[in-house]
Amino acid sequence: MLKIAVLIVCHNRKEKTIKCLQKLYAQKNIENIKFKVFLVDDGSSDGTEHAISQSFPDVVIIKGNGNLFWAGGMRIAWNSAKKKQYDYYLWLNDDVFLYNNFLESCLKDIQTVKKQEQKKKFIISYPTFCNIYKRQSTGGKNLIENFFTYKFNSVQKPKKLIKSDSFNGNCVLISNEAFKNVGNLDKSFSHRFADFDYGLMAKKKGITNYLSNKYSGICNIDNNKTYKNDDYKEWIYFLRKNSKFWLIHSVKFLAGRVLKVLK
Repeated sequence: MLKIAVLIVCHNRKEKTIKCLQKLYAQKNIENIKFKVFLVDDGSSDGTEHAISQSFPDVVIIKGNGNLFWAGGMRIAWNSAKKKQYDYYLWLNDDVFLYNNFLESCLKDIQTVKKQEQKKKFIISYPTFCNIYKRQSTGGKNLIENFFTYKFNSVQKPKKLIKSDSFNGNCVLISNEAFKNVGNLDKSFSHRFADFDYGLMAKKKGITNYLSNKYSGICNIDNNKTYKNDDYKEWIYFLRKNSKFWLIHSVKFLAGRVLKVLK
């Protein structure tokens, strides 16, 4: 029996969160899989906690203070889940609506990695599909880095399981062996960049990041999404931690921010 801890963070998106859980609990052909949901409700005021507890009493709900954001909430969910023994941890955004064969696909991918690669320490990211624009919305990322450039290019859903430098954190499966080696998300990140950073941390430790050739489900692109105004500080930290040319790229980034304000 494969045991998976599902880690979710939510904040005032009751309808999406409930639908996400409905899709998760509607998985088919999972006789050999047992999962437990650890969900951080980060100060929702729309009745999310009550709705979850009524419809999904098995979910472990952890209350946040409203200032955790994604990375902070995920760290708490992970710390709670790790107290028990799980084979895998699944990051799942609450705006990802899984296809009903997703966990079955996970099992097949795990078997492929273990059989072909002979590895226990690995991460598998799963691409998501946007129903609005009819294209891939999230997935693997490959880093382009040199003296002039530092950016992540999206990796399109492949025909077979392939390697990538990092990933979006919307739907990611992490083996317990990889987690014990890499640890939790970096505490310096509150929201953005934490997922990219985790993939790079894993790669530095010799852990392979795979991108699945199967869509996990629907995750529509939100063009109205907003981020913290001071997230530039976290990006500078990210560059300093991960780039050989961090000072050059930091200056370029800050100059671009200044020019944008002046316009």
